[in-house]
Amino acid sequence: MGILGGVARKSNFFEKIILIVGLGIILLGLHFINSVYSKGLTDLWGLVQSVFLWLILIVLVVQLATEEDVKEELSIIMKQQIDEMKLIKEEIQIMKEEYKTIRQINTDQHTELRMIRKELETHKYK
Repeated sequence: MGILGGVARKSNFFEKIILIVGLGIILLGLHFINSVYSKGLTDLWGLVQSVFLWLILIVLVVQLATEEDVKEELSIIMKQQIDEMKLIKEEIQIMKEEYKTIRQINTDQHTELRMIRKELETHKYK
């Protein structure tokens, strides 16, 4: 179970099945290797093969569980990134509206200054 952003992720049904299958493989592999070894077979190469095949199965089950966990955490990260992108988009929209308002205020101020200049010029020459 991974922890991401302070929230503990719960294991899903697939991960629980992987755990049960993995434990079954471990127990079955131990049983088969033990039975081959206890029978005292002189062919040690078969024992070595069974041990390595059993270890490969364990590694594959662990890798499968790890990939599933990574997939789950990546989906959480993607959802967080999508939420952040939406917030950024909203912030950009707000900034655009503020920029339009500031431009309008500047235009209004410029117009007002022209009117004041004209008014001053007309009073200056009287």
